[in-house]
Amino acid sequence: MEKNYEPGVFYTTEEAYAWFKTEYARLYSYFVYVHTSPEGKRYVGYGKGKPNDRFSSGHGYRNNKGFQADIDRFGWDRFKHEIVLDGLCIEEARKLERETIIALESWKPEKGYNRYIPKEYTDDEHYAVYQLIFPDQKMYVGRTRIPLEKRWDSGYGYKHMPEVWKAIQECGWENVVKIRCMENIMEESAIRLEQFLIRINRTTDPSRGYNKSVGGETEGGWHPPEKSKAEAAEKLRGRKNTPEQIRHMKDAAAPRYKPVMNVTTGEIYPSQAAAAEALGVDKTTVSAALRGRLKTVKGYVLKRLEKEEDK
Repeated sequence: MEKNYEPGVFYTTEEAYAWFKTEYARLYSYFVYVHTSPEGKRYVGYGKGKPNDRFSSGHGYRNNKGFQADIDRFGWDRFKHEIVLDGLCIEEARKLERETIIALESWKPEKGYNRYIPKEYTDDEHYAVYQLIFPDQKMYVGRTRIPLEKRWDSGYGYKHMPEVWKAIQECGWENVVKIRCMENIMEESAIRLEQFLIRINRTTDPSRGYNKSVGGETEGGWHPPEKSKAEAAEKLRGRKNTPEQIRHMKDAAAPRYKPVMNVTTGEIYPSQAAAAEALGVDKTTVSAALRGRLKTVKGYVLKRLEKEEDK
């Protein structure tokens, strides 16, 4: 579905998010489910993609000893499997999972198999997506993980972005329309919403906006124009590098992503992002586990493989 930004028409948070979810319905494939044993004990969880892939005929719960013991005792087919709600974004899925666990008290050993009540979002998972609209109707779409007022800094937060900073100086920060598209969302949704707004508003077109890319990278990130890169290459041509510089260049050319091991199952994922996708969680959750802030991710113990021989 294509729609172009109309000058003077600003979309509310509800409109933008509803439209966004409609277009990204295929990607918004998280679901919350409940498994109920013949004795009435329940397990509540959430996943992404096809439910049967997550359930794996009961083999996807080997790390939960109590649950696995009853699966072996009763047989997977004797459990009742219900999808509470699907088509969710990750924030909605995590929130609904937590609420369902609390409502069913499935974290209590006598009532269920969940071993704890999931925590609410931590502060570093609260991203925001915003739009800046200038008097000439040109727009900038941004994403940030810090409070918007601090990010904006009365316009001074854009001194490192020459074109945006020049526009702010010409019209005055007070004359820039600031739209809080979505706040308190996780990185995955923030990136998708940022890219969505950049695309529908065509803000990479210099006549329409100030975005230098399609979004998703570090905020404010952009690539130097071809002319600048050519000039830099010309300056370096014929210049000899020292052994130390050569070593640094080789290190920089090495793979940036280190593999992640699922210690519980022995499976190795090629990167943190791959681990997050396989486990049906966001990258920040995997990162928290690798840094020791979380003991497990859905019951799995994860560690980063620092050296080739670790494999």
